[in-house]
Amino acid sequence: MLAPYASDPLASRGRLFAETESAFRSCFGRDRDRIVHASAFRRLKHKTQVFVEHEG
Repeated sequence: MLAPYASDPLASRGRLFAETESAFRSCFGRDRDRIVHASAFRRLKHKTQVFVEHEG
């Protein structure tokens, strides 16, 4: 079961470039790891996030 905010893998448009299948990680897991280990993402490590909730 997916969380309400999760992307449905069946609704995916697929890959632009073909990649070999992994026995250990899904395509989403591989993408997540690419983002988490990217230097651009690591530069945001100690930055503050501000969330604004608008009424209505």
